Amino acid sequence: MRQFDLIKSDHVHFGEKFMPELERSSNIAVVLTTEVSELQGNGRTGDGAKLWSQGAPAGEIALDYFVSQPAG
Repeated sequence: MRQFDLIKSDHVHFGEKFMPELERSSNIAVVLTTEVSELQGNGRTGDGAKLWSQGAPAGEIALDYFVSQPAG
């Protein structure tokens, strides 16, 4: 079982701070102005999510890892 440590930090604008590295990565997809409407998994681990954007369903995505930034 993996352990994850959650650390609260000041608000970070990922696009401003990390965009060059994110654009070079073939393993990272940046999805902007989109919310997760439902996490999918087995109740213990997540393996996908349904997406919502601009007031409508925006598809589904399957991932090994999720990083989420709270709204606001």
